[in-house]
Amino acid sequence: MKLSFFGATKEVTGSNYLLEQNDSKIVVDCGYFQGGRKSEARNIQNFDYDPSSINAVIITHAHLDHIGRLPKMIADGFNGKIYMTEVTEQLAKIVLEDALGLMREPTHQEKDVLQIFEQTQVVGYNQKISITQDFSVTFYDAGHILGSSFVKVEWEQKSIIFSGDLGNCPNPLLNETTKIPQANFVVCESTYGSRIHEKAIEKTNKLIKNITETISFNGTVLIPSFAIERTQELLYQMDTIFDQHKLPKVPYFLDSPMAINVTKVYKQFSKYWNTSALDSKLKDGDIFKFPTLKETMTTEESKSINNVQGAKVIIAGAGMMDGGRIVHHAKRYISDKKNMILFIGYQAQGTLGRSIYDGIKTVKINGERYPVRCRVKAIGGYSAHADSRQIIRWLDDGDKNKHIFITHGEEMESEGLKNRLIENAYVNLSIPEEKESVELQ
Repeated sequence: MKLSFFGATKEVTGSNYLLEQNDSKIVVDCGYFQGGRKSEARNIQNFDYDPSSINAVIITHAHLDHIGRLPKMIADGFNGKIYMTEVTEQLAKIVLEDALGLMREPTHQEKDVLQIFEQTQVVGYNQKISITQDFSVTFYDAGHILGSSFVKVEWEQKSIIFSGDLGNCPNPLLNETTKIPQANFVVCESTYGSRIHEKAIEKTNKLIKNITETISFNGTVLIPSFAIERTQELLYQMDTIFDQHKLPKVPYFLDSPMAINVTKVYKQFSKYWNTSALDSKLKDGDIFKFPTLKETMTTEESKSINNVQGAKVIIAGAGMMDGGRIVHHAKRYISDKKNMILFIGYQAQGTLGRSIYDGIKTVKINGERYPVRCRVKAIGGYSAHADSRQIIRWLDDGDKNKHIFITHGEEMESEGLKNRLIENAYVNLSIPEEKESVELQ
């Protein structure tokens, strides 16, 4: 069986893997490359395989770096089935519709996005299904975002697991990542392969401290937030600590139509929440809402935030500041030292968020230069990705000899995870190159 890597090698974005066995060809994930104009150029290039020759596509979850090029695949001739969970289907509709409106160089049309869901077959967790004459697949709960999965693909007497993105457990909303089943091979993410996240109490205290300090200066806190999972976790925590009188009673704005719509999906599929979140729902009614929070859906509502004088908190997308309303807010607030940009998620190389996070003194936004005088802070504990300790714990099924392909991480993180796995007595490890192919024996 042949495995080929066409994205997320020594980088985080662009997940795309091809499996070939006899006459069967299946693809696991088909994501956007993210991180500036060079990434955009890669997204419009032809695939390294003929989409019309692919029998099926497996989608692990609805983040853009895992589904973004799926409409282009449809436009280029793919007509097979697409397998994903029911929550992923609903989230993917929101994500892909939003992405369609942001493309500078369109690679597909709205009809291609709609066609995806004509070809989609919804699958549940822990159910083995045959998808071609050579391959079967089982989806397991990855605990990363609602509906996310890692998948086990089987052929003949062999199997390979694709981790997708693994969750940062314990998660306030989601169930724990399912224990890994036995497999001969694993393609494993390494976004935070060399790092250890803060403990839950540390991230809560940092959130309270950073907001409280900025508000004491009569400043504005900008929180660039990913619409899926990060925003919902943040709102849930804010609701909790607001009720405990630990958050300043100032205006809070959720200025992201996409995040507002995603939150509706989270409410719709509360059956996938963990017990603690369900208990909070019974007591609170709406765990994503507190008295001083306002959702700004329309452009006019978003602009009206500018008229709110004094201290406030603005939660907006995009999470890496590579587009969306957060960019417009940054122009207004980034050059005032009493304000703060508070990062709560991964910032890919080449994005505005990464430049600010790395300490750049001046940024270019929409053709104009702005000095970065506001304070810049980050809270790693809000990441939806597992850290190195969690990844190693997940991989531990007692078999130290399975071959692990380390992907979905910047080179330093992938190398860091490899070194830690070596320390834990794993012996068959590799970090693939883009477009590399291997025969799985």
